Amino acid sequence: MELTATGLDRAAAFLERTTQLDARYRAGKIRAHVPEQLRDGGQSLEALVARLFPASHRALEAASSSLFFSLPVAFDPGESVGPYLGVIDRDETGEP
Repeated sequence: MELTATGLDRAAAFLERTTQLDARYRAGKIRAHVPEQLRDGGQSLEALVARLFPASHRALEAASSSLFFSLPVAFDPGESVGPYLGVIDRDETGEP
C-alpha cells in the first residue's frame, strides 16, 4: 500500500506543478528564451548545442543510439507547458 501512496503523492505533485506552470503560461509569464548565440551561422547546430546546452549535449551523447537522438536538445517534461518545451539546461537564474 505504501508504494501506491508514494506513486499517488508523486502524481499529485506533478499535477500541482503542471497547474502552476499552466497558470504562469496563461498569465503571460512564460517566455521562450532563445540564446542570441544560436544565430551564429558560422557554426554547425551540433557545435552550438555542445557549447550552449552542455547538459543536453551530455544527455544526447549518452543516448546516441536511442529513438530520440535526432532531437537537438533534451527536454524536461516537468518544465514544459503549452507549446513550450523546457530543456534540461538552466540559465543563470535556474530557469530552463
